[in-house]
Amino acid sequence: PELPVSSNEGEDITVISLVTWRNGQQVSTRLARTHPHGNWIHWEQ
Repeated sequence: PELPVSSNEGEDITVISLVTWRNGQQVSTRLARTHPHGNWIHWEQ
């Protein structure tokens, strides 16, 4: 499967993310978009 050309409104997006906590503050970072079954991963720059 190829990367989707564009997301349809309301379409679920599967992501790999990192959540860290420092001094009680949560920081969420999106690392990649991925096919729901792991067929491909598109890493963020």
